[in-house]
Amino acid sequence: MAQRSYRAAPLARQAIAEGGDIGVAAAGVLRTLLTSRHSATATLALDTLIATTLDSNQDRRLRLAAFDALQDMPAEVRAPIADALRRDDKNTL
Repeated sequence: MAQRSYRAAPLARQAIAEGGDIGVAAAGVLRTLLTSRHSATATLALDTLIATTLDSNQDRRLRLAAFDALQDMPAEVRAPIADALRRDDKNTL
């Protein structure tokens, strides 16, 4: 299973960068990879979801999907992201 996670992470990252329906679906894939035993995979998933959430140039729907994918993370991870969103002048969430 870890090998599949390792292979899925870069593909999901590419898909989220493309946006649209594929990007929204990729956020769900990245959510499942947040708990990967392969630390590089979990890190890639976390970094991608945070970057997408905070990127005010991204489509609102994609940003919401990325933010939703982070909801199972501990509060100490989510809180700084929520704070950054509140301070973002272009915040559309």
